[in-house]
Amino acid sequence: MSLPRYKIQLHSHLDTYMRHETIWELTQAKGLDLGYTSVKDVRDKTKPKHCSSLDSYLKEVPNFIRTILGDRDALERVGYEAGLDQASEGVLYSEMRIPPQLLAASSTVLPLQGSPATATTARDVVDAALRGLRRAEDETGIKLRLILTCLRGTPEWSPEVLDLCREYSGRGVVGIDVCGAVALRRDGSDAPSSTGEYGEEVTDPIIVQTFQRAADWGVHRTAHAGEAGPPATVLRAVHELRAERIGHGYRAVVHGGQAYERALAARVHFECCLSSSILTGAVDRSAAEHPVLRLQRDGASFSLSIDDPVMTHTTLKDEYQLGLSFGLTPDDLLRCNQSAISACFLPADEKWELQQKYDRLTNAETAAA
Repeated sequence: MSLPRYKIQLHSHLDTYMRHETIWELTQAKGLDLGYTSVKDVRDKTKPKHCSSLDSYLKEVPNFIRTILGDRDALERVGYEAGLDQASEGVLYSEMRIPPQLLAASSTVLPLQGSPATATTARDVVDAALRGLRRAEDETGIKLRLILTCLRGTPEWSPEVLDLCREYSGRGVVGIDVCGAVALRRDGSDAPSSTGEYGEEVTDPIIVQTFQRAADWGVHRTAHAGEAGPPATVLRAVHELRAERIGHGYRAVVHGGQAYERALAARVHFECCLSSSILTGAVDRSAAEHPVLRLQRDGASFSLSIDDPVMTHTTLKDEYQLGLSFGLTPDDLLRCNQSAISACFLPADEKWELQQKYDRLTNAETAAA
């Protein structure tokens, strides 16, 4: 049996889904000095080399995202092209995440360079990204949605992220996320992990309160956890943030213990990204098996996504092929897509329609094989 033609994708970042050609074109058009000399140079510099940590994996991101910072047209273009690229790979539905304040001209983290600002506020960023996704939807017939991301390094932005999630509910935004480094113990260690305690790493109270309000108000929640941080970050995400899905989570899966057991018991969905899991050092290259195999054996809900194609230099097909090389079967990949449909943040009626479409197309593909 061949790879599934039709796919569901739940974990990718719009600001790292840019085409390398687009990064180069925007760099030239804006006269930015980003150190790039050609498209090939962009490809070379965005591909992590000898990468073993999340920090080194993300090193080039603050550089190339300056091409879209505070620029409505560029943000719309990136959303549009990301939609087209996913449609070309057979993606029927995708949830893409974006940190709206980080990409606004008013961002205090990344100063604006080049052309005058046209996306001054976080709302401008969301509007521009959604326009691009809608254009791609209109042309391809696939369904694209946004998840708005809080950043652990700027917790004060989180309440506005939730406000935007509520404002744009039913208009293209389906959930809230949090990513970025977690603060560890003062002594720099990450112990204890999942030994019956929540661990010593701290999620800022503003973020915790924001996610708890999101749950109370019916806003869907996912959280990056167990990627760079210890297993206890998964436990905190499930317990404190009331996360329905976990972005990555590999360290909890490998470690087992309370964090993993709690996630399994809660039927939390794991959003797995195979190439980035290796490049970030979240999964040891020399490990006997990838954590997705344990998820598969334990009957956990998980799916495969591409995460950051600017850095991974992969397609979603490549990620599926990598899954096969790790020991997943084509049937496992089909189950990943079924799990993704069940775990996606669409309203019940749209989720039912997506399930019907996926089943119809997949059954027709099987019959024609």
